[in-house]
Amino acid sequence: MNTKLLQQAFVTISVITLFSGLSVSASAKEKDDFTAKEVEQITDIVKTPDLKKRKDKIKDELSKNNSPKYKEFISTKIAVESERVVKNITNFKSKYESKVKNYACWDGTGSELVKAWAGNWLFKYNLRVSTCADYSRIYSGFIRATWGDIYAAGWGYYGDTGGRSFDYINWNKTEYIASRQGLFKLCVNNNWSCVSESRPWVEYHATRQGRSDYWY
Repeated sequence: MNTKLLQQAFVTISVITLFSGLSVSASAKEKDDFTAKEVEQITDIVKTPDLKKRKDKIKDELSKNNSPKYKEFISTKIAVESERVVKNITNFKSKYESKVKNYACWDGTGSELVKAWAGNWLFKYNLRVSTCADYSRIYSGFIRATWGDIYAAGWGYYGDTGGRSFDYINWNKTEYIASRQGLFKLCVNNNWSCVSESRPWVEYHATRQGRSDYWY
């Protein structure tokens, strides 16, 4: 996991991704892309919570005499690892900036980038937060936006789940903490069967000094 992107970051974020499989009842009627047996096997792989075991199952399936389309799917579409990213840390103007000594505002985005077995990107969940402080206390903090970026066909972003949803300034006004959780689904056979879902959440900690010192 690459943590070099944190060196110049002005925020602290924490991201935990929960990969979970969504059961699908196989139909005797086969659709355009995969057979019922293949859909069943894909579901079995994505329902494996341990990511190392999930990788092992994919590797085992790739060694078998399966169809090229199926092999491409399980190696390039199923989520097996993630990476934390902090970027777009910028200053923005506030109407109080000229009135309060050392007052400044920061705007940043914390994300989780999710990858497949082959190393390609699948999707990214983003949380953008703004805070204003004077290095002794935080005056304000708010969530600007959440969104999902899709990099692989089959995956879709379904908005925020409502889970892990909070934001507040702590009691001594030294941190602004915000959290949101997104929902992504992997569907096959022209969206007939959604075989997996992922619910990444980002917890974002902005300090009164406007810098990050650690991960949660």
